[in-house]
Amino acid sequence: MLRKLRWNSREPTDAASPQSCENDAAAESTSTQEEKQSGRLNFFDLPAELRNEIYDHVISDTTLSLPSNIFASSRRSRLPLMRRKSVAPQINGLLLASRRCHREYLSLLLSTVSVIVEVNDFDFAPLMRVSSGLGELESQALRSNRNLVLHLNTRNCTAKDMNALRRWLDFRKTEVLGLPWKYEFPIDKLLPPNSMGKVRLCRELEYYADTISALAVDVEPEQQQELRAIIDAFESKAVWLEDDLGWLGQRSKNVSRNVRGLAGGGLR
Repeated sequence: MLRKLRWNSREPTDAASPQSCENDAAAESTSTQEEKQSGRLNFFDLPAELRNEIYDHVISDTTLSLPSNIFASSRRSRLPLMRRKSVAPQINGLLLASRRCHREYLSLLLSTVSVIVEVNDFDFAPLMRVSSGLGELESQALRSNRNLVLHLNTRNCTAKDMNALRRWLDFRKTEVLGLPWKYEFPIDKLLPPNSMGKVRLCRELEYYADTISALAVDVEPEQQQELRAIIDAFESKAVWLEDDLGWLGQRSKNVSRNVRGLAGGGLR
């Protein structure tokens, strides 16, 4: 979704030229004069505060997401045409209403809307590609957004996964944007229906936190805080599960941690 928004926020390319801006302003002024003469009011006759209230109302029901397979072009190309259309993210209509509406709404949207990015097995590559291509308007708005969330879905924390996580930490160290991402393990959609399943999930989360913690000796000091936030995403949910299990959770502490590597396990 972020990628789609980025494309639309830059089109057409001549819109940024002074002559184009003057033409747009002249056209809007002419249209407004004609409507006032006819006794009609348009959306932009409303006070700016009221327009912002309308924008906020729409944003409150909007969530932007970046699916983990958004760049899997080879996979999508094999889908039938009708199914391929359903994969494409939808664009909010206010972004297409007019240039002026686009300018007013986009900045407010990206600075306040909830943005959820699914990250599977610490593969942040799609997000890194999108982040590297953001324009100045999108970057400035997203930097002030405190609702940017990365959902960490993983299965085994393999060496390949840990290498992918190192690449993300290196990217975060050098990127200029510095977007305020929050890390979460999406436990709501993965919570097992029975107590023993919860015990196993709790042990797996502790295992993931321990495995990720081992990276601390290999990363630079400025990367420690980022790594700590990722570890906390797993540890906090493990603690929540222990509290939810109560006495059974206390008993589960005696279970060998070897159960965390059982074949067929996983969180995705």
